[in-house]
Amino acid sequence: MPTITLAYNPSAGTGRHARHHIVALLARAGYAVRCLSTKQPGLAAALRMPATMVVAAGGDGTVAKVARLLDGIDTPLAVLPLGTANNIARAFGLGDSVSEVVADLRAPAWRWVDLIEVTRGRRRETAVESVGIGALAAGALALHLSDKAEDEPRRAILEARRGLARTLAKATPVPVLKVNGEDLSGAAPFDEALNMPLMGPGLRLCRAAAVDDGRLHLVCAEEAHRKSMVEWLRDGAPAHQAPKLRSLGQVRSARLVWSGATSRIDDAFFEPSEKKSRLSLAVKPGRLRLVVPSR
Repeated sequence: MPTITLAYNPSAGTGRHARHHIVALLARAGYAVRCLSTKQPGLAAALRMPATMVVAAGGDGTVAKVARLLDGIDTPLAVLPLGTANNIARAFGLGDSVSEVVADLRAPAWRWVDLIEVTRGRRRETAVESVGIGALAAGALALHLSDKAEDEPRRAILEARRGLARTLAKATPVPVLKVNGEDLSGAAPFDEALNMPLMGPGLRLCRAAAVDDGRLHLVCAEEAHRKSMVEWLRDGAPAHQAPKLRSLGQVRSARLVWSGATSRIDDAFFEPSEKKSRLSLAVKPGRLRLVVPSR
């Protein structure tokens, strides 16, 4: 009997998304299930135990945490989206129905997904979704979306977008900001390095971003973009109607230098500092085998 390791965020699922319901669904689909809490010690070692696949059940924070621990491991990762925005799942066309996702596991397809190596001082870590500096990171810190599923996720996302709109409307440009040597100091309210199309509360900031193209997509807002961005966020317009931001290129690596602004690596946030901060980013191509719908 094939074995699934279920990495489950205990605060994410309720009702039909509760752990015992998901375990029962997987068992009925013909799997032996090894269930792990994403909050338990020794999770990294447990995820390396032999299994047909790993299933991450939770929101983007849970999925990214499991993805980082599977970096470079051949075991496929499937996603059961139980969060609010579910950006990672949506980027691959996964719906919100847990039963449909489980049914797809019987004949899985997969894609090799890029990850981001982030070097901060002497520390190296891995990001999955994006790295940001400035107003969007500051707004996301203040309104950090919960990894717990909401009763009304669309309303929660709309409220988060409106919170970002308020932050962006008042934000001053990042006082010191250089991206790959280009000086944007005092000219850009935010900069984002994207590994996939969606970030935050379902924001599609770059239509061209893809998880398997070996590139980071660098975008920034300039003063000319502020009004249209604020209106788009505030009014809840569809993702495909996002204002076009300035592209700083599609790159394999990037070096960011800044001060006086909030920064973010996926869902980890760092408060502003007057001292210069530096990050080096590099794409790690095809580091994760992600299960996607076969149809």
